[in-house]
Amino acid sequence: MQNNPYGNPPPYGPPPGGGFGAPGGPPGGPPGGNPYGPPGAYGPPPGGGGGAIEKVNLPAIFMMVAMGIGMAFGLLSLILNLLGTGMGAMAGGEQGMANMMSGVMGMVFNLIGLLTGGFVIFAMTKARKGESWGMSVGGAIVGMLPCIGPCCWFGVPVGIWLLVMLMNDEVKRSFTS
Repeated sequence: MQNNPYGNPPPYGPPPGGGFGAPGGPPGGPPGGNPYGPPGAYGPPPGGGGGAIEKVNLPAIFMMVAMGIGMAFGLLSLILNLLGTGMGAMAGGEQGMANMMSGVMGMVFNLIGLLTGGFVIFAMTKARKGESWGMSVGGAIVGMLPCIGPCCWFGVPVGIWLLVMLMNDEVKRSFTS
């Protein structure tokens, strides 16, 4: 060993106290223990890390957008029904289905659509966080139902894509509950 004229300890080996972590911390060191450690040494990198949950992210976003569009149209239809200018008023005359979708029956259908759309959006936020696998599957199935979302041609393929991703074993294991 060389003679050190400054009296500092040599620049190799662990510091006194036996490790790089904070006193009383875990043996690997807490995230605040060594800011110069290798990346990922103290858990996943910030911003997700591209795990199995990332497979669910894009279809869940598409389903949320579809439900948002459907809820916007449902809210518009509800407002038009409350103002008395619903589909029955626009069609004029004795139109069976248009008359049924206006008035109280139309408002009930609009409220059901808004509530189920809210459930699907809530379930998709859970899916994106990887928190509730069962609710995520239920939200995907409800989002695929006709007359709930904005249109069957968008909700069904996105729902199938989402269900395929949710049924993946690696994705199932990565959900917390």
